[in-house]
Amino acid sequence: MNYLEIRSEMEMVFKRGISERGLTLYQALGYAYDEMDHYLQSKAEGVSLAAYVSLFIIPVRAGLKFITEDPFTQDVSSEFVEVYSCLQAEGFSQLNEDGLVMLVDASEVIDCLDKFGLV
Repeated sequence: MNYLEIRSEMEMVFKRGISERGLTLYQALGYAYDEMDHYLQSKAEGVSLAAYVSLFIIPVRAGLKFITEDPFTQDVSSEFVEVYSCLQAEGFSQLNEDGLVMLVDASEVIDCLDKFGLV
């Protein structure tokens, strides 16, 4: 599964959490984390990173103000940074077009997390 497919599925999970379950955007982050666990924990190359970028880019673009004192936020953002660091160590030279979209989104997420002191 590629990044854009995972991001699309993640977006549907967020929307379902908000519209059907009445969750706030922040609560939908936790809901999506649970619902998309199979992607987040995937051992398939690139799937975990795609899932983490997707998990964060949706609320980032929706303007979520992260609660930096929240243990969930701290844990999940550190998981994202760890997965992202592994990709950085491997290098970005072999990314396809889909991967380049993911890289742009990941950079936006990193910038946002940095503003909240989560990086």
